[in-house]
Amino acid sequence: MRHAAYFAGKTFTSDWTTHNNALWARLLAPYREQSIKILEIGSYEGRSALFFLNYLPHSSIVCVDRFDENREDAERAARMTHVEKRFDENLASFASRCEKRKGLSVTIIPKLAVEGYRFNVVYVDGDHYAATVYQDAALSWPLLEADGLMIFDDYQWRPDRTAEERPQPGIDSFLGLMQGRYREMHHGYQLVVQKI
Repeated sequence: MRHAAYFAGKTFTSDWTTHNNALWARLLAPYREQSIKILEIGSYEGRSALFFLNYLPHSSIVCVDRFDENREDAERAARMTHVEKRFDENLASFASRCEKRKGLSVTIIPKLAVEGYRFNVVYVDGDHYAATVYQDAALSWPLLEADGLMIFDDYQWRPDRTAEERPQPGIDSFLGLMQGRYREMHHGYQLVVQKI
């Protein structure tokens, strides 16, 4: 695997990311020597953040994840405490370039806007409900610089589920409102658009 060194010595319990690395490398190649800012919505154990920070050596990233903050399900909250610990350990060597924001994206993204953050890449991979994906895209779009990329994960995820329970309808609805304001860069399991 070409980018295996990025993950050496790190701890993960799953891999939902590596199959995207070749696509990301192709799309992000023009940014390799630039000092860019990335917003990642949904970070889990940090595997995708590690790819971005290694592949883009002059980049910085803001990682937004609830890590099940304020979850009423105590068992799930305990599991996610371990996920957050792995995230922290996996990204420790990038502390100067990685900012973790713990909480709901609907709360954090507006705060980033007020604080003046702008991004060259936005990776939308948080909650999978259509309304939440739509909301994440709509809130982060104004923070995306012209010519920046918005990467939607799980576009083709679980077609057997209802429209409300999967990302695609939310992504389609959002992009329907953005007609003429983006160009499609990739259409597959991930959908990638460039803001124009």
